[in-house]
Amino acid sequence: MKSPMALGVTLLVLALPTAISSNAIANKSTPTQPQQTQAAIVWERSGGIAGICQRLTLRSSAAYVLEDCRKQTVVSRGNLPESDRVQLKKLLLKQYGQFQWQSSNQGADMFSDRYTLNGRGSQKPTLSEQAALNKYLTQLAGQLASQAQS
Repeated sequence: MKSPMALGVTLLVLALPTAISSNAIANKSTPTQPQQTQAAIVWERSGGIAGICQRLTLRSSAAYVLEDCRKQTVVSRGNLPESDRVQLKKLLLKQYGQFQWQSSNQGADMFSDRYTLNGRGSQKPTLSEQAALNKYLTQLAGQLASQAQS
């Protein structure tokens, strides 16, 4: 009679191909999640004398969440104003593809900015366009934070 360990290994070896093929079939037939659930843009600013950390997550549906990632709290959430929705859809749906950007100089305030854009377009923005987009996202985060405080 075989030992319990040998019996267990034998069962595992026999069951493994079935489990792998069942999983492969399950993964093949599982529909992918819609683009609406993926973050379209994730922008972060950290550093400064006070040691801040802000994260703005924008969805392609124009829903947003602004977080204080240092305190791990939500500062504001909702839907973007119409003018910002138009800008977001232009960048994501028609113009830019996926890319990441990070600030190269920290300046006197020692802030470090970075963002990831998950666009569906085909263009890659120039370095100046990437910096301009960071400026826009910085202003948007400030505007959303101010609205939350009022």
